[in-house]
Parts: sequence; structure tokens; C-alpha cells
Amino acid sequence: MMVPSRDRQEEEDSAVPSSASWHVLTLVCSVVKSRKKRVRAETVNQEDLEKAAALAVLDDDDGLTEEEQRRAGAHERLKEVLDGTALTRDLEAALEEATQAQVEDEPLLLTARSRLQDLKDRDDASDHLMAAVEEARQGCRGPENLQTLQEALEKAKAKGVAEKELQHGEQVLAEEMPRAQARQQLRDAQAKGSSALREAIALAKEARLPGEELRPFEELLSGAESKEAAAAALKKATDARDVAALTFALQQAKEAGVDPELLATSEAVLAVEAPKQEAREALATQLAKVHAAGDKGPSLEELTVLDSAIERARAVELPEAEFAQALEILAQEQQRAMCKKEVAKVVEKLKDVDRNSMEALEEAKEELFNALLAAKAVEVPSAALREADGLRRRIHNALEDLKGSIRVFCRIRPINKREKELQDVDVTELVDSMTVNTQKPSYGSIANDPEQFNFDAVFKPGTQAEVFDTCKDLVQSALDGYNVAMFAYGQTGAGKTFTMYGSIGPSPQVYVHQCEAAQSKARRWNWGQRRHGSTDHCRIAGASSTERCSWEVESTEVPLDEARRGSNSIHGAAPQAVT
Repeated sequence: MMVPSRDRQEEEDSAVPSSASWHVLTLVCSVVKSRKKRVRAETVNQEDLEKAAALAVLDDDDGLTEEEQRRAGAHERLKEVLDGTALTRDLEAALEEATQAQVEDEPLLLTARSRLQDLKDRDDASDHLMAAVEEARQGCRGPENLQTLQEALEKAKAKGVAEKELQHGEQVLAEEMPRAQARQQLRDAQAKGSSALREAIALAKEARLPGEELRPFEELLSGAESKEAAAAALKKATDARDVAALTFALQQAKEAGVDPELLATSEAVLAVEAPKQEAREALATQLAKVHAAGDKGPSLEELTVLDSAIERARAVELPEAEFAQALEILAQEQQRAMCKKEVAKVVEKLKDVDRNSMEALEEAKEELFNALLAAKAVEVPSAALREADGLRRRIHNALEDLKGSIRVFCRIRPINKREKELQDVDVTELVDSMTVNTQKPSYGSIANDPEQFNFDAVFKPGTQAEVFDTCKDLVQSALDGYNVAMFAYGQTGAGKTFTMYGSIGPSPQVYVHQCEAAQSKARRWNWGQRRHGSTDHCRIAGASSTERCSWEVESTEVPLDEARRGSNSIHGAAPQAVT
């Protein structure tokens, strides 16, 4: 049994006679505050890693504390990354480590932050350029729609995007510009008569416009060759209420001398349908801008213009089905904007939270978590919540620091049937939720004074759920990237196996609670990407030496012969995806 050092006694001095036995289970939960390092092979080779590690490790003879050594190591690693050609993730990780280690070299930190922002701006410009290239290759409707690609190219050049990407974008722009101009000329020619359309078709063929795009215009041209054909084309366009086709057919019908009554009917239809078509195009334009906003989301001005386009669609009596999607997107984006504003408000409020008050940290953690959860529920992009999520992790980490890196819990099981038959008695007394007294029986005139032991929590015996509740926050620490260990320690029969593995029925084991908690948090927290998780559970039955241990898995579903030394997972365990 583990007890505070001031009360620790030798086992032979604290032996309990056969008439008084008590069994204590100790849970030790250790949070190892070593952040998982992820080093990308393409940016830092093995030699660089060894050099960085050598710079980071300080000789104990220097007389530096562990915290100073960690700070110096973080300082050297940040310099190493800045001197190299790091990607955004490398520099971000090094800067985060330096910040957590409280590196005091402000010029270096400012340089790193500036470099990090430059890298992010470059990455954003590169992503925007690739998206614009893809959109252009899918086929534009006119030269004005290539403006996005031109703007993306200018921004990419300003932000230092790789020359290869710039050349690719310029090549696509050069290929698509003539085709876009040809498409625009074809649309304009529809209202100018057969001569203009014939010329536009010829130019489109020179620009190598696909035949399926040319075919409708060629059919329009051939249909306008005679009065009868013009009248038939006009009637068809009128019945279809196709504004572009109707505009062209009216022009051809007037030139061919089509019946004035048919012309009047078609013009009346055009007067109704033209505003509707303009409303449709305005909706499509604004929706395209909203989609093009990407992870940053549309601006307030863009949402206002989209709202105006919806009102215009209502005014010209467009069927609601045609702008239902715009309504839904507007509502979603407005809600996301509200959530982002609320998250920013909470972040600003909690920046100066008292890091020495457990109550204040608990409240801050809950408030920030709820705000982030609400934002995730409406699919606010992760990039917009990066600062808030970082603050949540720091608050959670500070809270765990206040609780202690190592926590010891005591669980006392009841006397079993055999012990009752032997007339054993319970010599423990629960003083409060953190204190337990033990009272050994007296021997004749020799009295044994009660002894008191203090723990982080005491259960006598407590439920499985209550035991897990005391250490469930460690699951969040594990998901945040920290190493966490939970193990049960005690003499034979103390209840270790029951606590960790429980029994089939209403008392689920601690490791089941652990898995359920991890999966629950993974489901509730939307990372914006697919992730996999696994957990291993084993029992150390005993060790004959420090060189080799015999391991045994309690679950019959995962057979195991022995542990692989130096591994942090169980050999032969079958992974299950967290979905």
C-alpha cells in the first residue's frame, strides 16, 4: 500500500494480526507532461534531429533546473527551425513548445511569429491559387469569371508561392482565357442576329471550344435561316421560357418578318422571365462568392448582398425551391458568424483567467468548451477556432497541473465471506473523502494508536463510476497529446482486477469507462478529419528480473504471449476505428 512519506512504516512493523485484516487498493494516475513531438521527414532529416537534440540537452553540471533546461532546449529548437527551411507545421510546433516553456527571447519569438504568419499567408495563397485553377479548368462562363484566377495569381506572387505553382496557374489562365472570351461572344451574339452568331461560332472553333458547347448555338443559327424556322424557334423558346434563347429568337423573328401577334406574346413572356433570370444569376453569383470564401467564411458584406439577392428573387416571384438553398446557406452562415463572434468574446474574456484558482479554471474550461461545441455543431471551420482551441488546451492543462501530476486514490473493499468466518474485523475508518484512519487491535496492555493516511480521494468502497469520475479528465489530456498512465496497485486480494476489469453486469470496469469516455469525446469533438484511436489493457502479473517481464491480457479476445520490450502497444491487439 502507498502512503505519504511522513506516515510510511516498514511492512514488518505494520503487520496486522489474523483477526484484523484490511485491504486497500491504490490507483495511481500519472500525467507525463512530455508533449508528443511530430517531426516531418521532408523538412528535418535525421542529422538535423540529432543536432537539435544535442543542442537541447544541457549538462547537469551547468546547475540548471529542469525547467531552465527545458526552456533552453525549446529556445535552441526554435532557432534551429528558423535557420532551416521549415514548413508551417514545423515552425508552429517549435513556437508552441517555446511558448509553453516560457522562452524569454522576445526578439526570437517575434521573428518566429512573423515567419509563421508569412508561411500561413503563403499556404493560404497557394491553396486559393489551386482552387482557382481547378475552377477555371472545369469551364468558365465568361472572361470575367477568370478574374478569380488572375487575383489568385497576383496574391500568390506577392506571398512568395513556389514558381512551379505560379507557372502552372499562368498556363491554365493562358489556355482558358480565349475559350472564356469565345463563350462570352457566343452569348452576346444571340441578341445580335445570325451574322454575329455565325462569326462568334467561327471564333469559338478557333479557340477549340468543345463541340457540346457549340452545338446549341449552331442549332440556333440553322433555325433562323428562314421565316418558318424563325417562327418555330421563337415559339419553342417562348414555351421553354428560356431568356437567352427567347432574346435571340425574337431578334431573328423580327428580321424574318414573323407574325406580329406571336412577337407580342413572346415579348410579354420575356418581360416576365428576364427579371427572374437576372435574379437567378445574382443568386448564383453571390452563392459562388460565399463558397469561394473557404475556411475563413464569407464577410458580413457578402452575406448582406446574398440576403438582398434572395429578396430580389422573392420580388420577381421566383419559385421558393429555386432560392431555398440560398436561404439555408444564409441562415447557416449567419449562425456561424454569431458562433464565431461568441467564441471570440469568450476567448477575450478568459485570456486573463486566474490560473491558480481551480474553481475559476473549471468554470473557464466549461464555458469555453460549450462555446466551441456550439461552433462545431454549426460546422464553423477549424481554422477559425484554432486560437480558442489552443486556449482550451492551456486551461485544461493548467487545471490538471493544479490537481497534481501524480494522484493517488485509496479504495477499501468490504470484508468478504471468508474473512467474516475467520472473525476478521475492519480496522479502517473513513474520516472524510480524502482521509482514512487505521486502528490495530491492542495486545493485552499494549495499545496501538490509530494512524491516519491522506490521499487525493478515498473510496469505501465506492462504485466503479465514482472511481473513474476522479480521473476521467485524464482522457482529455490523452486526446490533447499528453502521455497518461493509470494503474492499480495493491496486495493480492485487494481488488485490483475488479476495479480495472470489473464484472459482467451493472459494474462496468474502469477501462470500459475509459474507452467510452474517449469515444464520446471523439464523437462530440469534430476535428474536421477522420481519426483513428486504439487502447491497450494488460496486467503485469510479475517479473523475474528487470530485463524481461511476463505479461498477461485479461481479455480472451486479444491473445498475447509476451510483451515486446520498448513497445507502447500490445502485440496482436486488433484495432477498432472510433467513428
